[in-house]
Amino acid sequence: MARSQKSKTKIRGLSLTRKPGEQITIYTTDGPITVQIGETRGHNTRIKIDAPPTVKIFRSELDVLSPKATASDESDYD
Repeated sequence: MARSQKSKTKIRGLSLTRKPGEQITIYTTDGPITVQIGETRGHNTRIKIDAPPTVKIFRSELDVLSPKATASDESDYD
């Protein structure tokens, strides 16, 4: 079950269309997060994420349900 389906709080989102080489910037209290679109091959798209070290980025296919990873868990998500 997807994380958003488990949550009782509605998660707001934004859907954008970007071409390879274009980027978006998300401003947070920890600093800006930049997401740049790389090459696209078939159904795969390469993205680059630049974020401050205090921002943790998790891949949904790893089934991480909480952003509170311990120091020993962090090596699994590099």
